Amino acid sequence: MLEQLRTFYFDTALSASAAAPPSLLAFAKPGHVMFGSDWPIAPQPAVQYFTRGLDLYKDAHQATHDAINHGNAAALFPG
Repeated sequence: MLEQLRTFYFDTALSASAAAPPSLLAFAKPGHVMFGSDWPIAPQPAVQYFTRGLDLYKDAHQATHDAINHGNAAALFPG
């Protein structure tokens, strides 16, 4: 069952705390984590707060950050 759950696609909407990206990336299959914001449902300040949290992660993991922000979605939805 856990192996099947790893095949789901996950987004970062309202969850980019210090622990969330490393934990999610350790669980999800490579390429299965994508940027998400929950805007317009979530208020703009909340979206900005969690987006900044994800941006802090990029300092140590630029390639992974780029994949989450656009590369994984581009691979899933080419063209």
